[in-house]
Amino acid sequence: MIERTVTVRKHVDRAALGLGHLGPSHPNIELGQASPLMRNGEDAEALARCAFLEPGTPVEINVLAAETIRRALTRTEVQRTLDEKMLQARQVLGSRPAIGYLPPEALFGPANEAAARIAEVGPSSMQFATHMRNGHALSSWAAAQQDGSLTQFLFDYFRTCRRLGINVAATPTLPIHQGTMTSPVEQMRINNSIITAATQPTGPAGEPGDPNSIGLLYPLHMAPNALSDVNMVRAAVAQTVRGLEFLQGRVWGVHINFIDIASIGRDHQKVAMTIDLIKDLEERVVRERGLLLLLSDVGPAAPALLDAGASFASYHTGATPRKIYGVSGPSDADAQCGKVLGLWDYNLYSRAQLRQRGDELDETGLFPHRVPADANGSPKKFRVLWGRPRNVSVLERVNHERTRELEAGHAKPGVSFVGRSHDKDISPWAW
Repeated sequence: MIERTVTVRKHVDRAALGLGHLGPSHPNIELGQASPLMRNGEDAEALARCAFLEPGTPVEINVLAAETIRRALTRTEVQRTLDEKMLQARQVLGSRPAIGYLPPEALFGPANEAAARIAEVGPSSMQFATHMRNGHALSSWAAAQQDGSLTQFLFDYFRTCRRLGINVAATPTLPIHQGTMTSPVEQMRINNSIITAATQPTGPAGEPGDPNSIGLLYPLHMAPNALSDVNMVRAAVAQTVRGLEFLQGRVWGVHINFIDIASIGRDHQKVAMTIDLIKDLEERVVRERGLLLLLSDVGPAAPALLDAGASFASYHTGATPRKIYGVSGPSDADAQCGKVLGLWDYNLYSRAQLRQRGDELDETGLFPHRVPADANGSPKKFRVLWGRPRNVSVLERVNHERTRELEAGHAKPGVSFVGRSHDKDISPWAW
């Protein structure tokens, strides 16, 4: 039985200082960290160059990209023979706390890119992938439950999590979405049935309390359009609490993913609704139940959302907020380099803007502030050798600064960082 997974020693407004328990192997991880998300193998290659990353900083992992991440880490071991400053593969993934999830857009919509990747999770997942590509989300899910392919997929999913060294994982679920009519009640029923089955002694995740089990996170996954309806948001909170009551002792916390944080940031009403949702759940999940509240893939808004009460918040190493799947990449070479985050002004800079600044940004004290010559060979080299590690160094420095301010009793230090930005993808989150 799982009791409390959060130990708070100090509250500063909604933010908490203390320890979080990220699965049986990592019982004492500092709360309030913005942590990198590995969407694909390129993120793993970039993180291997982040020798400054604290060993206790968690990483979040897109389980659909497991094989590309594993192959990338194998490459970094070879590259490390030429650069001993790089992290070992096990220091990127294996010895540090790791959170697994399946991007929710993979589970609705016909024949999208992510649904095709479900079949790659394991040898038993093909039939489940076929269901999810070929029909209405709820009816497809029901069909997969009926013929047993959902259960087989879950065994593949958790087997993959174990191979990656993942300690806690959100169970797959259908996102709350107005268009597909997946309601908060439907999501709660799905979550209850999957988590109950997964935590049986012979279930795919293992029995709670077993040191070899994977800690489960209750998924609250929402499409941006669900945040335009206040009644749906209130129902989402209520049904999440109801689900936690039903699953008492089986879950380590709540995992929140909004699919496309960028589209939410363009709508001030949805931003306000998101902040209120996090505050409500901080009260109901963290304070009342002592469980973790994890935000997934929220980009540079992470420090501000930690101030609203999240225990941890992940950001993609590319920093620019966007969906994982369903977005085509740019054709322009400069645009393919992605954007790089400034520290003290907290703005995102394009490759062209960096050239105008002499190819340097402010120092983080953790990673070189100048673009190295060998990063100019191709857009990928720029991203892996400098752009993405630089972004991680900025968020890691913000973690340090934010903790120092909270220790001094200063409220909303993450909001202060975000509020300095003039970037349209970041500034709306300065609540």
